[in-house]
Amino acid sequence: MSDKYLLIVSCTDSKTRGAGTMPAFDRYNFDVLKKAKREGYYPSNLNLLILSAKYGLITPDAEMEDYDLRMTNDRARELRQTVSGELDRHLQQNDYSEIFVNLGRTYMIAIEQSTEIQRQSQRVIHATGGIGSKKGQMKRWICEK
Repeated sequence: MSDKYLLIVSCTDSKTRGAGTMPAFDRYNFDVLKKAKREGYYPSNLNLLILSAKYGLITPDAEMEDYDLRMTNDRARELRQTVSGELDRHLQQNDYSEIFVNLGRTYMIAIEQSTEIQRQSQRVIHATGGIGSKKGQMKRWICEK
């Protein structure tokens, strides 16, 4: 079993505004993740995938423009086949000890057809509760790695 970990998070409403492109990790205001990097407890063996209402499933270094698009049930259903397929390919190409999923109910629609996330369900942890609770669970999980 690998000692690699995967974190899947949704994009954020709050973004760094401005023209031009920048990496997704810099564009989105991932306060918990950015603090972990600043304070040195962001694991080097942690891969991050971001589910964006506009761009679908992306990596932190994906260049993106400023945008304002909310994830709706309809948008999640539009993305579902593509995103689920991309997630399946990613999970087939990488071996993870654990996968932490921090997505809201609407975002979950976009990955619900992923057969790999279902097949590997014994390694998948889903954040639960409200936003604050989910952030706390994610921080604790990151600190354990």
